[in-house]
Amino acid sequence: MKSRTFEKLTVTLEHVKPSACLIKLDGEMDISAFKKIDSFISNSILEKERAIVIDMSELSFMDSSGIKLIAKLRDLMGEDNVALCSINENVERILEIAKFKDMVHIIDKPCDVNDWHKSNTDD
Repeated sequence: MKSRTFEKLTVTLEHVKPSACLIKLDGEMDISAFKKIDSFISNSILEKERAIVIDMSELSFMDSSGIKLIAKLRDLMGEDNVALCSINENVERILEIAKFKDMVHIIDKPCDVNDWHKSNTDD
């Protein structure tokens, strides 16, 4: 598990399965820390990982830089391999305004990571 704090946001990465990563965001996701967060996450994802779940349960604020991060991770991992979990009303509103809510998988809680990832890899 890796954890780092940038500005007003703590990012924790946990490799939950041989090929899945859980990213927990705690605090405020805004443009002031985006480049550092982006670099930290991009450099921490293991080559073998095929799925990412972003836990937003402790995210108190998100601006368009959060959308940018999600989009970048979707580009990096493939759109079907990134999911959000535990989104709150504030995050849901930003996703809806950006017309992004229907473009990303949303699961209820982090413990669903394994079930979601398994269903995405069973073909």
